[in-house]
Amino acid sequence: MHLLFSPSNTDRLAAKFQQRLEIWYADVFRPLPWRATTDPYKIWLSEVILQQTRIDQGTDYYHKFIETYPTINDLASAKEDEVLKLWQGLGYYSRARNLLKAAIIVRDNYDCTFPTDYKKVLKLPGIGPYTAAAILSFAFNMPYATVDGNVSRVISRVFAYESAIDSTEGKKEIDRLATELIDKSEPRIYNNAMMELGATLCVPDTPQCPKCPVKDFCRANYMGIAEMLPKKQPKRKAKPRFFEYIQIIDPEKQLMLLTRREGKDIWKGLYQPILIESNSNEEPGMFIEQIEQDKRFEEIKELKVNSFTEIETHILSHQKIMARLYRATASLQEDQIYLQGQYKAIKIEDANKLAFPKLLTNLFEKPNSLF
Repeated sequence: MHLLFSPSNTDRLAAKFQQRLEIWYADVFRPLPWRATTDPYKIWLSEVILQQTRIDQGTDYYHKFIETYPTINDLASAKEDEVLKLWQGLGYYSRARNLLKAAIIVRDNYDCTFPTDYKKVLKLPGIGPYTAAAILSFAFNMPYATVDGNVSRVISRVFAYESAIDSTEGKKEIDRLATELIDKSEPRIYNNAMMELGATLCVPDTPQCPKCPVKDFCRANYMGIAEMLPKKQPKRKAKPRFFEYIQIIDPEKQLMLLTRREGKDIWKGLYQPILIESNSNEEPGMFIEQIEQDKRFEEIKELKVNSFTEIETHILSHQKIMARLYRATASLQEDQIYLQGQYKAIKIEDANKLAFPKLLTNLFEKPNSLF
């Protein structure tokens, strides 16, 4: 029996859809740690971590953050370098910086009590419509539809929505349909059930339609086009970038030259050794010749490049970075500033407490190729 939604019967069928979905969820839900709490801080933290991270990886970070910063006040009192170090490996580091900024606002403006007004939540750094809805729904059982990628996929198939779901018009329509379907009496359970359905059965490439508890409501399943949906706009081609890192160490004094990334580029707030970005993949010998002729490096005494690594490729959403690390020794002075005030000589034991991009930690672990 098919119970397909149409503009005239959505209200009538929504209750049956909700009932079937929630009964299924009660039998199959995964006991994830953030589902066992109504603490808005812990739910918020989990949502931020899982924005661009798999559950299996994000769970460990969630536990580490809760252990290190048990409350909003604990997080708000932390230093940015400490938060970034704990975040290291998760990527998209603006999430961590915004998490800290928002915690400070909740502490200073709301006496460490998370606001329940949607507009106030939405104004917090790093919190968009989905995250705001998730916090209010899961922590306070408020009737806001949580429309993440999984839910968007479910909605697009249930209604056989064939326009791009990531277009401005598509996002609005998916949000509207999701709001129509939400169980206003049990939004916490319903939203979790929708997300679970998208994560386990209504998956991108091979949807498990025969096992779906709401297959009778799904127009895409009825039409045999579930695997063709959702549709998205063409992806932007990744821009290639070539990074040449030079790790300069004074082995006797145990110092390393480092700088903190600033500005609007990637990895703001993280640390790195000397970076020279080029227009193409440099041949190592030619690159070292350029360094030897570069007058900026004359102030670094006894500089000698000893080895280099193979290229490490790192894919970001719109960038493809190809990087190599050159290892060098020199005579450095602690806390002295080098290369026009950009790089500072820091004790290696202190550098180990700082956060580096995942690309760099991979390069640090690579074996040497000698000249």
